[in-house]
Amino acid sequence: MNQVFSFMNTKTYLHTENAAFYLVGYGDAANAAAALAVAYQSIWCGIGIFGVDNFDISFLTVGDNEAPSRAASTIPYTGVALKDTPAPVWIGAASKTSAVATLMDYWKHSNNAYTKASSNSYANEVWQPAHYLDTSWNINDVEVSRVLLTLGDMDYIAYKDGFTNYLWYNFLETQRREDAFKIEAFRPFKHVDDYMDHYTISAYDNVSSSSLREYWVYEPVSAKAKATGTVPMVVVMHGANQSGADMPHFSGWDQVAEANGIIVVFPTGARGTGYKATCSPNVANDIDFFEKMVAKVKADYPRIDTTRLYLSGHSMGCNFTVQISIIRPDFAAVASASYQPPYNVTGTAANGTALGPQINKSVPMPIMISVGEFDTAIGALGSKTVIHAGTYNNFNNATAGASWFARNGVTDTTADAAKAYHTIGSLSGWTFKNANENVPVVKFQWVSPRVHAVLPEEAFSLYDFLKHYSRGTDGKSYYDGTEITL
Repeated sequence: MNQVFSFMNTKTYLHTENAAFYLVGYGDAANAAAALAVAYQSIWCGIGIFGVDNFDISFLTVGDNEAPSRAASTIPYTGVALKDTPAPVWIGAASKTSAVATLMDYWKHSNNAYTKASSNSYANEVWQPAHYLDTSWNINDVEVSRVLLTLGDMDYIAYKDGFTNYLWYNFLETQRREDAFKIEAFRPFKHVDDYMDHYTISAYDNVSSSSLREYWVYEPVSAKAKATGTVPMVVVMHGANQSGADMPHFSGWDQVAEANGIIVVFPTGARGTGYKATCSPNVANDIDFFEKMVAKVKADYPRIDTTRLYLSGHSMGCNFTVQISIIRPDFAAVASASYQPPYNVTGTAANGTALGPQINKSVPMPIMISVGEFDTAIGALGSKTVIHAGTYNNFNNATAGASWFARNGVTDTTADAAKAYHTIGSLSGWTFKNANENVPVVKFQWVSPRVHAVLPEEAFSLYDFLKHYSRGTDGKSYYDGTEITL
């Protein structure tokens, strides 16, 4: 089991950072899985162990060990014991033996789950933290961690109609670990088809062929409740190895939508080179899809304010949003995370259109880039030392940085104290203003502690930047109604 887990753990796909690992063991494998659950307790987001009547409780002493780092070796240890790290667990046994009772006590301690709730159709006991039913979307381990116990014939339970689906959709899948260094914290997960509109659309893969592509649209209750008026739209692009279905709970943008009454679109990018990426190495694969998707969303949701269209993305999605902003000046601003964006678009779109001639540098395009303290995926720019040393230019090279400053009319590019900011929690950085109107147009942000991810509070900060900008029907750029000139 250790060999299998060690092998899988080497598959460090950037978007997971141990945020979505689950463990299930049945029958003869249950005891081994139960031991592995403790050994890697700070990794699992959900555990199911069915058949642990005679579990050797001496393995539980491993829980006294300190939980290891969850990301790069440069991150210091937390000082948190494994046994004090929440990890939701569902225990199954023929009867409540002393070993099972000890296991229950161990996991109730880990999850602070001392409130007994009513049973469900599959579990005899359901233990929850006192505030489990809190409806807040804040990152909070007490909202998602819990302990369940099922007693009876494990062979029957394992194959009972609907049990496996219930185990996954109603227990394991309902939580992700927070993508930061706080290993005690979870974030809730909701299956997107339960609360979003799902669409497919045909788009070119290359000049001669096309395929069905998919995207999700979240129109929150707060937006639907508005009797009159229009609402902004944000297109949020996922990163490599992800999909539009992953992005809402991964980023917290659905929370942002609900809080601000905006429509958010989550597309799934082109499949290629072994992953699904909204920005594949050949960015042209997604241009035709993006164009058609935006047109259809605007047609399907006529209340969208076409002067307040925004872009956001993570990692490769960050790269793609920046490139889209270069050729689509109808979008008012871009605010993305976890990448060093360029200032160029080359190649030919899958529908045969050359991209270079579409570059439009004639109007400002306000931009915000947010990086993580421990985000080694983007190189040294994620380093706390480099950030503090004043290397604030979060573009992939000096030429790109100078181009974005110039595009937005910034002449004073020195990262001095006057431009620095620090908000509550983990966000800090620099805001640069244009020379003519002295309004913010370029912003660099550093998030501590964060690995290669987007935290919900970070997503809120991205929209706090975007919401001030609009692209008038005259094609001009505005900040809270003030025209931005070059």
